[in-house]
Amino acid sequence: AMRKILITICTIASIAHLSASGAEKLRLPSQAKLEQISDSLLDEGLRLYLYEHLAWVSSDSLMKHCPHAQEVNGSGIYVDSTMVMRYFYSRNDDVLFTYNFDTTRGEEWWDATPHKMTQEEQDAKKERRECIDLALKTYGDSIYNNSDAKGKLNAEVIWVSPDLIRVYFLQGTTLNVVPFGNDYSVDINRNKDVVGFRRYHHSYIPLPIDVDGERVKAMFHSHTSDNPYITATDICNSLLYARDFFGMSTHSILSTAFEKRILQIFDMQNITLQFVDYDEFLKTKETQQ
Repeated sequence: AMRKILITICTIASIAHLSASGAEKLRLPSQAKLEQISDSLLDEGLRLYLYEHLAWVSSDSLMKHCPHAQEVNGSGIYVDSTMVMRYFYSRNDDVLFTYNFDTTRGEEWWDATPHKMTQEEQDAKKERRECIDLALKTYGDSIYNNSDAKGKLNAEVIWVSPDLIRVYFLQGTTLNVVPFGNDYSVDINRNKDVVGFRRYHHSYIPLPIDVDGERVKAMFHSHTSDNPYITATDICNSLLYARDFFGMSTHSILSTAFEKRILQIFDMQNITLQFVDYDEFLKTKETQQ
């Protein structure tokens, strides 16, 4: 049944992308280089997941624990060397609720004690708004919300290096699917110049959570030469939706960009990323049947 579910999802989500025979094939990096790529992809994806996770849980916590929730007019994120804090503020810039995550100890807690917005919180609010506005002003014609998802685009503004801010736009959904695709990022340097734009997938890819009445345990979609590797947005949404919300365990990306087909297996429970020869993988699976 698992093999049937995996193949069905491949057919639904990836059939339009499986053939890249017309594109020039890329040379597969060495194992050492693949390990470096894997570490980099996981680092970026987990950072993005942390921000999106905090957006979800802080909003839920706000509604449960903040007596002034109806007065909230917006939210921001403040980051220092040991903590990521999501704060919710009123029209008068009073901070009504904070949700905190200690990055060194992995602890989360909330605080419903109102306070005047600090200078650091004001600066973070201003920077977030400026970066989103600049990204949309520059690339707004290429960034859109997909109405089929029945959700909205979620924006995250993240310092990915000491000199670079990345503004992510991820497709949200209210449907019982795991949303991939229709995701973008705009890179902005310290001088607030736009220096890069990326569309991670060509289309919106909603993967089903049930096939033939059975809950899916593993997901599968494919990438071609313009996007050969699993993306930070793939990693983020795999953890946010597939693992945390629907209890799935792995997400595999078939890349047809290289000289041989490569399967990238993201283990969402152990947070590992493997690169394996897809044809050898199929042979092994056949011998195990």
